[in-house]
Amino acid sequence: MSELIRVEDLCKSYAVRGSKDKTVQALDHVSLSIQKGETFGLVGESGSGKTTLGRTILRLVEPDSGRILYAGDEITHAQMAPYRKKMQIIFQNPAGSLDPSLRVWQTIAEGLTVRYGNLSRKEKRERSAQLLAEVGLGEDALDRFPSAFSGGQQQRIDIARALSVEPEFIVCDEPVSALDVSYQAQIINMLVDLQDRRGLTYLFISHDLSVVMHISQRIGVMYQGRLVEVGSCEEIARHAAHPYTRMLMEAIPYPDPEIARQKRERKEAQALQPLPGPNLETLPKTACPFYPRCRFRTEACLAHDPVLKTLSKDHASTCVMGAN
Repeated sequence: MSELIRVEDLCKSYAVRGSKDKTVQALDHVSLSIQKGETFGLVGESGSGKTTLGRTILRLVEPDSGRILYAGDEITHAQMAPYRKKMQIIFQNPAGSLDPSLRVWQTIAEGLTVRYGNLSRKEKRERSAQLLAEVGLGEDALDRFPSAFSGGQQQRIDIARALSVEPEFIVCDEPVSALDVSYQAQIINMLVDLQDRRGLTYLFISHDLSVVMHISQRIGVMYQGRLVEVGSCEEIARHAAHPYTRMLMEAIPYPDPEIARQKRERKEAQALQPLPGPNLETLPKTACPFYPRCRFRTEACLAHDPVLKTLSKDHASTCVMGAN
C-alpha cells in the first residue's frame, strides 16, 4: 500500500475563553501516516484532540505549525479547492450537519455540482437516487426533508452526501456515537462495504475502542493532544504498551459474566485503577501527560520526552516504562 496521508509535528492550540493569555494545546506535535485503502482508527476520551486532528488534516481547522501531506503533496498552506473533491468528512451529529430547509436530493446535488459541474435537474435526481441506494435508502427519500428521518437514516444521507464528490479519503468523526446500538452495527458494516467497493481510505474517530478495533487495521491512541501509542489492531490487543491504552482495553464491556469477573480480578491485580496526582499544568514540558493518573509512574517519566518509540514493526509507544 502507498501512503495517502502524512502529518508531521502538527500543533494546534486554542485560547481559553475568558483568559487573555491562557491556551489549551489541542494537538501537541502529532505525527502519523495513513496508507491508501486502510482504516486508521483514532481513539481517546473527550478532549484528547481526536476531532481537532481530523479537521486539521482536512484544513477545516488551520494548524499552528507542522506539515500535512496528501499523496505526497504538501497541503499545509495550499489552496484547498482541488482537494475538497478528494477529502470529505462524515459528522457525528447528522441532524446538525444537514440543512433542514433542503430536500434530500438537493443536499446531495450540492456535492454533485462540485464534482461534475452543471447537471440537469433530472441528472441530479438520478445520481442522488443511485447514491441513496448505495447507503440503503430508496427513491422515496429524494423529496423528503431531513427531519422526516431517524438518526440512523440521517447518517446514511450524510454519507451519501460525502460520496457525491467521489472522494478518496473520508474522516469519519464519531459517525455512530449518537446512534442506537442496532444502527451502529448497520452503519459500520455499510462503511466497510463502501470501502471495499470504492477503495476508500478512512480516518475513523471514536471514543469507543471496541468499535475502533472492529473496523480498523491500525489504531492511534490520543491523550491530552498527544499520540501516545500506534499499532496494528493485533499488536494493540495483545501487547498494549501504554497504561492509558491498557485502561481503555480494560473498560471494554463483555457480556459473559465470567469473562467480566476475570477482567476485574486482573485489573485489581495489575493495579490499573488511575491514581490522583499533580495537575497537568504543573508538570515540566518533558513529562508524560498521563503521569498524574498513572500507577506505573516513576521519576523517569518526568524527564522523559514523550515521543513515539518503535517497539516492533507495527507498534510504537511513548511510555518510557513500556507499562511493565
